Amino acid sequence: MLEIEKHRGIKDAAQALHISPPALSIFLGNLEERTGTKFFDRIGKQFVPTEAGKIYLEHAKEMIKIEAHYENELQKYMGGSSGTIRFGIHPRRTLYLLAKALPVFSSRYPDVKLIPYEESTEQMIRHLLAGELDFAIVNESSSHPLLEYCPLYEDYMVAVVSADHPLCAGAAKKSRKDPCPRIDLKQFNGERFILQKPEQSSRHYTDLAIAYDHAEPGQVFLLENLESACQLAAEGYGIAFNFYQYMKNFHYPKPVRCFRIGNPADTTSYSIVTLKGKQTLPAMEELIRLLRESA
Repeated sequence: MLEIEKHRGIKDAAQALHISPPALSIFLGNLEERTGTKFFDRIGKQFVPTEAGKIYLEHAKEMIKIEAHYENELQKYMGGSSGTIRFGIHPRRTLYLLAKALPVFSSRYPDVKLIPYEESTEQMIRHLLAGELDFAIVNESSSHPLLEYCPLYEDYMVAVVSADHPLCAGAAKKSRKDPCPRIDLKQFNGERFILQKPEQSSRHYTDLAIAYDHAEPGQVFLLENLESACQLAAEGYGIAFNFYQYMKNFHYPKPVRCFRIGNPADTTSYSIVTLKGKQTLPAMEELIRLLRESA
């Protein structure tokens, strides 16, 4: 229709469209018959838009713009330069993973919108299966047939103590290979243990380590915030417990020492979980790569 308006006739319009003039004439006739009105007056050899034709052509031009905009947006999305990525991450992991990865990512993909969901592993898996997340970082695995896990990093539990704790003097010095020498928790028997609440995942792994070494705390102080627990340990208030890869990013006015505890074979695996068969675009692949580098 726009070509007919442009060329004021069937012949030249058909040539521009690479179809035969009779085919274009049939198309126009069928359209006018179906709508019950004429879109062009045939004045001499020229096709001049009627009022109905002007309405049609005005909307046709808008449709062309919409189509062009759609094609542009789709190409940008497929190329990874636009779109939205929704991902799940445990609230405490945002402390260092996102701070390292997101500024670099946004400098490379400024038009990609990122929406983090700070939730428990159970909540993240539920939203992932519902199609509400593109991926999640979790420390537990499931045998669900729709989930696919890609290893991110390994972590382990450590006891966190004040740097001037008496046991630090005789402990093995840190090395590049082993920044956290192994210690038997029984050596802390009778001291105050700063533990998380029973429903927290870190408490589960701490309890396993305490049971493995048959340790017996003198007092138990419950505190949900892991960073605050380590700050108290730095002040000599007690023995705190945490995952090493998490707590090593904390910064305190006073120094602390970390000792690996529990079964030496026990590690906690963190993975990036996605839905099997879900399309992965370049921007999401880059974000995952940056998160892996930040771990």
